[in-house]
Amino acid sequence: MVKPGSAYTGVLFDLDNTLVDRDAAFRRIANSLFESQPCIEERASRRFAVARIIELDERGRAGRDLLMERVLHEWPAIETSHAELLDWCSANYGPSFAMDERVTDLVEELSRIRKPWGIVTNGTTRQRETLRAVGLDALCPCVVVSGELGHRKPDPEIFHEALRCLGLHAGEEVLFVGDDPVADIGGARTVGLSTAWIHRGRTWPDGLPLPDHEVSHPADLATHLGLVRHP
Repeated sequence: MVKPGSAYTGVLFDLDNTLVDRDAAFRRIANSLFESQPCIEERASRRFAVARIIELDERGRAGRDLLMERVLHEWPAIETSHAELLDWCSANYGPSFAMDERVTDLVEELSRIRKPWGIVTNGTTRQRETLRAVGLDALCPCVVVSGELGHRKPDPEIFHEALRCLGLHAGEEVLFVGDDPVADIGGARTVGLSTAWIHRGRTWPDGLPLPDHEVSHPADLATHLGLVRHP
């Protein structure tokens, strides 16, 4: 671990529920879907339907294609086709995200002091819709998307690719920040990176090696990234 008073030489961030609040964004999407399909409202309350859509999404692991298949299976009276639902989702997905000003300040400061930083995210190339929607595409010098690379976290290769992109080497002087204990923290540990877990109010799972840091927000790592001067 980096010694107190020193700073990491570079940092890699997960995207969903780390730099952006995907849970909040998808809740907005689920509400919009409920409102766009009157037949859902005829058969379920908003509270139940939104909760069910979120459950079917599996925090993004289902993927949009499977999610919309599940929605049609859940509410067969929906007359919108699978393809039309996918088009609807593509049109509404990015705009449902909002950028956190503290995150913007953090990454802009990293760029200002020329601290190497990048994003490593699981998902398809559609993840770039999120980056564009919140303006991270214009700010981030390096983005690695699993669906474009062919390797998903926790596969070591996706971390190695991000390090190559930034011109860094695996080692504890590089910090990985993410919210998933296995894909993010466990994966980063396998390639020798230091780790910071965004806990989002959760308790670290029993039986897993502890991360180097536990924080509620990426901005809480400012000191470790050399962004706060010690007296």
